Amino acid sequence: MKAIETIMDVSENGEYILHFPGEVKPGRYKVVVVVEDDLLDDNLSLNLDQAFKSEIDRRLDEMKNNSHPGFTMREVAQELEKELGKKLQTRTLS
Repeated sequence: MKAIETIMDVSENGEYILHFPGEVKPGRYKVVVVVEDDLLDDNLSLNLDQAFKSEIDRRLDEMKNNSHPGFTMREVAQELEKELGKKLQTRTLS
């Protein structure tokens, strides 16, 4: 895994285009998208400093090497009920 700095253009209907650097080989990838709240100025180039990129890459590698399967909704609710000392009302999302 590695962090890739790029720009994403989103249209009015929610479709988007990601502009990947040439180092990304053509193919299908699993991705995680984090979107900042503020829009970019069209004249602004997106540049993260090297220390920030290195830290993101380090965290991604750590996640890959020491991954956690996550928690089920039931497990989260049980832990919260234990901490709060009362039963939670839960519903399933469809």
